[in-house]
This record gives sequence, C-alpha cells and structure tokens, in this order.
Amino acid sequence: MSQTVLLIDSEPLSEHTLSRALRLAGHSVMLADDACEAMEHLEGDLPDAIVVHASDLGCAEDSRALRRIVTETSVPIVMVGQTVASARLVHEGNVLFARSGDPAEVVGLVREALSTSVIAA
Repeated sequence: MSQTVLLIDSEPLSEHTLSRALRLAGHSVMLADDACEAMEHLEGDLPDAIVVHASDLGCAEDSRALRRIVTETSVPIVMVGQTVASARLVHEGNVLFARSGDPAEVVGLVREALSTSVIAA
C-alpha cells in the first residue's frame, strides 16, 4: 500500500524534482505551495509524512500553520534546509532535517520517518 507524502514547496523545479523522487520511491504525493495551503489538505485524511522546504516559512502565517501541523498531529515532518523558524519546531514534534534538497537524502529521511512513526504507533 502506498504511503502519502504531503510536499510543501513553492519552487516549481524543486517541487517537480522531489515529487518525482517520492513517486519513484512508491509514495503518493499531495502538493501545497505553502503551509497555509497544506492546512487545507489536513482537513481530510492526514498524510503519512510531510516534506517542507524551510524557505517556504518566510511569513509568520506559514510558520504558525506549520507549528499547528506539528503540535496537533503525529505526522512526521522532513524539513529541507533550516531557518530560525524551522529550528524551533524540533522540540515540538517529530521533525527530521535534510541538509540539502538532494532527492535521495529527502527520500531516505521520509523512509526513516515513516518507519519510526510505524514503530511508535
């Protein structure tokens, strides 16, 4: 059964590259341009994991929306890149950091996050 990953990325090339890598790894992928749009996806069935580019947390509204996702759900998050706003989330939920936007690293961290969340459940 395919696990669903919500990809939050406003950069078209990065979004295309990461969504393709996740699909090739066997995941279903939902797309959102920012954390506020991602909240709309979370009104229905929760994804199994979330991948978000830290650069998409530029405004306070997006940071607050992502903080709600982290604190109100048990969905693991893979953060690509790191900002001050994203670093604060580490202590609030199941957040892993990818050092770069390298698709192989991101897919590996998604796999790790999903296996950890299955064990914890």
